[in-house]
Amino acid sequence: MYIDKIINKRSPSLILCLAGWSTSPELFRHLEVPEQTDLWIAYDYRTLGFEETFAPYKEVHLVAWSLGVWVATRLWAGHRS
Repeated sequence: MYIDKIINKRSPSLILCLAGWSTSPELFRHLEVPEQTDLWIAYDYRTLGFEETFAPYKEVHLVAWSLGVWVATRLWAGHRS
């Protein structure tokens, strides 16, 4: 899995978009996000390793499309509070 950190300012909130099968992160670059919000795009799921931590964030908003929905179920299962 690759992570494209479009906005990575260590804001209090994160929007994590999990792209679909064969979807480029370009699909999500146009998104306007609120101030104090980071934007990361996950794609290319040939490996499902996720080395990032959500610990610095007060809020994490998950957006998933197509294959990204399947990936989200595996990723999020280990991060529930």
